[in-house]
Amino acid sequence: MYHEAKSSFAHHGVKLSNLEIDLPAMMSQKDKAVAGLTKGIEGLFKKNKVEYLPGVHIDEKKIVSSTAALALKEIPKKLVVVGAGYIGLEMGSVWNRLGSEVTVVEFAPGVVPSMDGEIRKQFQRMLEKQKMKFMLKQKRFFVVLFVRKL
Repeated sequence: MYHEAKSSFAHHGVKLSNLEIDLPAMMSQKDKAVAGLTKGIEGLFKKNKVEYLPGVHIDEKKIVSSTAALALKEIPKKLVVVGAGYIGLEMGSVWNRLGSEVTVVEFAPGVVPSMDGEIRKQFQRMLEKQKMKFMLKQKRFFVVLFVRKL
């Protein structure tokens, strides 16, 4: 909404002055949505006996989970998102629109592998126009979805 107000409202005749982000209010709304979603995912993991990927220490400070990345207390200057799936791209897009420099690192040759090829290309172009950067075909970085605050 912030990005839309900042970049598109004037085109429609809506002029704003002193546009600012109320990050605590934004995070409060997000917390309610995330709580419901994560309970569902945890239930599926437990039901199917899936263990969180071992070997990666997510300290929730420098290396954070996607959930914690949406609870950062300040807008990071730079983010590296590992994984160009829906969650990583949505998370990266949120912080990018709030002013972070975002680089997405992906094992596959393109974003969101489950998406139609042409739509995938257009989607990546749209994100690149928003100044998100992509490092594709990065086998060394394929671990677990996380964001690193640099």
